[in-house]
This record gives sequence, C-alpha cells and structure tokens, in this order.
Amino acid sequence: MLQPEYISLPVCSLELDRENPRIAKAIEYYGEDISAEAMALALKGSSEEVGTSFTSLRDSIKAYGGLISPIIVNRDATEKMIVIEGNTRLLIYKEFSKTITGNWDMIPAMVYDNMNSKQIHSIRLQAHLVGPRNWDAYAKARYLHYLSTSEHLTSAQIVDYCGGNKRDVNNYIAAFVDMEQYYRPIVGDSFDVKRFSAFIELQQKVIENSLLKHRISKADFAEWVKDNKFGPLQNIRKLPRVLNSPQAREVFFEDDMEEAWRVLESAVDNKALDNATLEQLTAEISKKIGALTYNQIIKLRDNPDSDERISIQDAKESLIGLCNDLENMA
Repeated sequence: MLQPEYISLPVCSLELDRENPRIAKAIEYYGEDISAEAMALALKGSSEEVGTSFTSLRDSIKAYGGLISPIIVNRDATEKMIVIEGNTRLLIYKEFSKTITGNWDMIPAMVYDNMNSKQIHSIRLQAHLVGPRNWDAYAKARYLHYLSTSEHLTSAQIVDYCGGNKRDVNNYIAAFVDMEQYYRPIVGDSFDVKRFSAFIELQQKVIENSLLKHRISKADFAEWVKDNKFGPLQNIRKLPRVLNSPQAREVFFEDDMEEAWRVLESAVDNKALDNATLEQLTAEISKKIGALTYNQIIKLRDNPDSDERISIQDAKESLIGLCNDLENMA
C-alpha cells in the first residue's frame, strides 16, 4: 500500500465518493444529475437509526472542534481529490462552515496518490464491513454485489480484503439479488432495507429446500415479507416445520407465523422440558448425539426435510448464534 500524506485540505476542493453505496442508491433513484442536497440525504440516511448516528457524529465533531480520525482521500491522475472514507464527516464540515463559528474550511485528511481500485476497495471494506463505522447489512450486500459483478472480484478476493468466509459473502450477494428481484418490484417506494435479513434467511439450504418441496416461489416468499407474515424475521427459521404440517401450513397461509406455530406447539407436549435448565438441556442433547448409531445418522442425512433434521438445524443455528454472542462479549 502506498504511504499517505497527512495534511489539511480545503473542503471546497474535495469531491464526494459517488461509489459509496448510500450515495449509489440515491443516484439510482435521482439519476446521474443528483443534487448535492440529495447526496446529503443519502449520506444522512432516512431511517431513525442512521439519522441518530449522523446526529451523534455531528454533535461529537462540534463539541471536539474538529476530527479525531482524518478522512481518507485519493488524489487521482487528474488531481481530483475524491473522499474514499469520510464522506459524512466532509458534509458535516461543509454544513458547519455555513452555520457554526470556527475553522471548518479545512479538514484533516490522509491523502493517497493514484490508488488503484483494489486499494480503494480494501479501504472501504475495512472501514465499513469490519470497521467501527459499519454500513447496514443491505448497503454491505449492495457493495459486495458491485465488487462481484462490476469489478469481477471473486468471493475469495473479497474475503482477503475484509475477512469472514466465502459462504457469507456469497449469501449476502445472493440475498441482495433476491431482494432486488422479488421484493423491490412489489413494494416500490416503501422499500425497507431492514427487511434484508429475511433474504439472508432465504439463503439457508433448509429454507430453500422447503420452498422447493412445497412448490412455493421466491416471489411468494417476498409477498410474505411485505405482508409481515413472519413477525420477527428470525421466525423464518420455523417455516420448514410449519410447511411440513398440513394444519399449521393452512393457518400460516390464512393468518401468520405466530398462529401457525401455536398449532404446532399444541400438538406436542413438552411440559416435562419446561423447567429444565439450559445446562440440563444441552447436556442431554450431547448425550443423545453421542448415542446415535451409524444407521440413525445415515437416516438423518438422507432425510433433510424431516422434522427431526429441521429441528437439529434450528438448534445448530441457535447454538452458533449464542456462542458468537458470548465470544463477541468477551
């Protein structure tokens, strides 16, 4: 990587990064002649979460009187100064230069000369996919899709930049494609990026196989997401077991996942397990797994759509999620 130069730059000399995923969404909507105001809206975001994050950043910069972390700029062969990382901070400086007393006309920056596309992508990925200023999941997926389809990077190359694993990268890209193809056309201006996790769940083999088995299309799935039939989106993991039960399936089609799950639970008497501790339950699961015969394992392997196999998959996802949470809290 080239060595950067640390200097202060006039804010008027800097250009926003038009390949930033949030700006790219606005360009897609408004066209190539997007105004500076529309770009500002794209950077600030329209959701409460993003808006709060922007407000907190702006207040912090105002209170400190400047930046703790400099922006990152690429000075290209034509001498254009393009902000690769720190577009939001640049906009805040521009706002302050008009409204707040102080030295807001100059902004601290790390300037690289003629970075190539791989170096630029590496900075974006490290800053926003694994760094402290994370993009939302949809924005990450959009950028990964761009790298894959426009820059022709392999999933292995993307993993080299930002870590993780190829399966997660591929799932994000596939989820982005499914959401754009099946969800966006039916919601129009009501497109909600927070629904993206539903399409991540859709990439799970057990979900995909269940839809195929019951001849349900991805378009049907998108309609369910639009109609909020799942409630909390993690309930999508319950879909295979609901679809396998004729009675629960009918209730789900007519009502929602909550009612369908009640039907399933009423058919199973698990009262003896209600008072068991998590330690007791996990110990019993380990004992049961250890006692499985080879023939039982083969039977489970050959019946991926069985309720028992689906329950095992559900438990696996829950345990992995809990273990990841515990490790991240350490």
